[in-house]
Amino acid sequence: MGARFYAAGASAVKKATACYLAPMKISMASRFWPLGLLLLAWPASAQLLQPGWFSDARTGCKIWNTFPSTIEQLSWTGECKNEYAEGKGVLQWILAGKPMVKKYEGEMREGRMHGKGALTFTNGDRYEGDFLEGERTGRGKITWFNRNTYEGSWKDGLPDGRGTYEWIGGNSYAGDWVKGKQNGKGVFKFSNGNSYEGEFRDSIITGRGRYRWANGNVYEGEFKNEQPHGEGSYKVYNTGQVYFGTWDSGCLKQDTDMIAVNQSEMACRLKR
Repeated sequence: MGARFYAAGASAVKKATACYLAPMKISMASRFWPLGLLLLAWPASAQLLQPGWFSDARTGCKIWNTFPSTIEQLSWTGECKNEYAEGKGVLQWILAGKPMVKKYEGEMREGRMHGKGALTFTNGDRYEGDFLEGERTGRGKITWFNRNTYEGSWKDGLPDGRGTYEWIGGNSYAGDWVKGKQNGKGVFKFSNGNSYEGEFRDSIITGRGRYRWANGNVYEGEFKNEQPHGEGSYKVYNTGQVYFGTWDSGCLKQDTDMIAVNQSEMACRLKR
C-alpha cells in the first residue's frame, strides 16, 4: 500500500497537511516466496522421467522417486521389507557414481517417505518434518538456500494451514495458508517497522484489516488489491486528525479535499 498521503483543498493547503509516509505498498516481489520447493536444479544434460518406482542397484530395494532423472541412481541404507524400503534409514541420490547433496534421512513405509524425516535438495534447500506417503504433510520447516524459512502446517507438499514465513531481510508473515498461498487472516511485519494485520486472498491484501506505519499513522477498514477500498478510516498520529468515509482504490473525497494513499492527489482527481 501507498507511500504518500495527501490532504488537498483550500483548508489543507492553509494547514500544510500534506505529508510523506514510509512505503506501505507490498510489491509481489517482496512477498512472493518460492513455492517450487521440488523444482530442483537438475544438470543440463539430465532428462526428467515420470515419477515411479526405482530400485537400489545394490540391494534391489524399491523406492518411490517423485522427480527422477536418467542420470541419477538411488541408494537406500536401511531395512528392506517385501522388496520395499522400510523403517529408518538414508536415501541417497547418486550422480556419476558419487553422492549428491540431495538426500533423505528418516522414516520410510512401503518404499515412500513416511513419518519424520529431513530432505535436502540439490540446490541446498532443506525440509525437516512430517511426511505422508511421499509428500510433505503435517508439521515441518523448510530453510531455503537463501536462508528464508517457512515453518508450520503442510499438505501435499505445500504450506496449508497456519504457518510463518520469514525473509532474511527482516520481513515476516504469520497466518493462514491455502495450497501455498496466503489466504485467510494473518500478520505481515516489515523490516522498516510497518505492519499489516487482517485478511489476505491469494497472497494479496484484500478484505478487512489494519495497516500501521512505523510513525504511528493507521488505516483501518476495507482493502482491495492492496489499496484502501470501501469503508475505512485514516488517522494521522501527530495531529490526531481522522479521515473516515468510503474509499475508492486508495482515494477518499471529502467536500473539496482529496485524500490519496499510494498515489498523488492528482491521480485520484483524474479518476473522478
